[in-house]
Amino acid sequence: MHYPVAGVEVNFFVTLMAGFMIGIAFSTLSVSGAAFTSLFQTLIGVTTALQPINVLATLVASLVGLRTYLRERRVALPIAAFLLTGVAAGVVLGARAALLAFGKSFSHVYLGFMGGIAVLTGSYIAAHTLSRAWHRESVLLRMVARFESRVRELRHSGEWDKLAKSGYATIHISPRRFLFSFAGERVALNPLWLSVGGAGIGFVSSLMGIGGGNLFLFLLASIYKLPLHLVVGTTLMAVLFTSLWSCANYLHLGMAVDWVLFLNLAPGLVLGAILGPRYSKFIPEVWLRRLAGTALILTGMFMFYRSLSAQAFS
Repeated sequence: MHYPVAGVEVNFFVTLMAGFMIGIAFSTLSVSGAAFTSLFQTLIGVTTALQPINVLATLVASLVGLRTYLRERRVALPIAAFLLTGVAAGVVLGARAALLAFGKSFSHVYLGFMGGIAVLTGSYIAAHTLSRAWHRESVLLRMVARFESRVRELRHSGEWDKLAKSGYATIHISPRRFLFSFAGERVALNPLWLSVGGAGIGFVSSLMGIGGGNLFLFLLASIYKLPLHLVVGTTLMAVLFTSLWSCANYLHLGMAVDWVLFLNLAPGLVLGAILGPRYSKFIPEVWLRRLAGTALILTGMFMFYRSLSAQAFS
């Protein structure tokens, strides 16, 4: 199959399988979708216009994967809304900054910086489950225990429609306090700080051509101590909108999109994003975190590689 914008020839089934692997990994962990898409493009010889395909891939995987998470009430819509309040401005500024920065001699600085952030956050997420501090996360561990117990019960009965009763529920929302429950445990957050965090994530995700899942996950899972069984769906909801905004800005700014490449990736992305959320609830919280941490570390290593390559040829 010939991809005209990239100018490369790749077997259709190779692209299809790559899309499947990206879709299942991103919809299960909500991290590294754009980075793995970028890695695939780099491996097949694509050297320009990586960002639009990266963002389109995260857009499709988020849209498809959300159906299961919403049905099982594993999405905290108000949290996504608070984050996106800040994201809106950040994405517009980030896309314009990307048009000026990428392709210039200092672009490798951004890649190296984000690679370092990915390695550090991934290492923290994975290592935290092995530390003594993990066993002191009382509210988080109670949520995890109740949710995983409910999944085990329903696995025997097969009545998965009842899983939603153990899912997310809003209790109270005000400008200064947001109270909700998941698996019967109550959690209180500050909406203002969620919006501030969203603004920073929106800028960085658009600047770097990523969906922002890595940063959303770290904020919600490591800073706010929420379980990944809720965080992943919530992150996909936020990434859906950051990806939409980034796509619109890239198209408006005239960045090239290889639609043939994207359309060949799409079927695999869709299938992977259907299966990922369906089976992720069977993975224990600690292993979800370790898998997410490993994915982030691999993402960071790839960003370092691209940073060094960009520096070598600048």
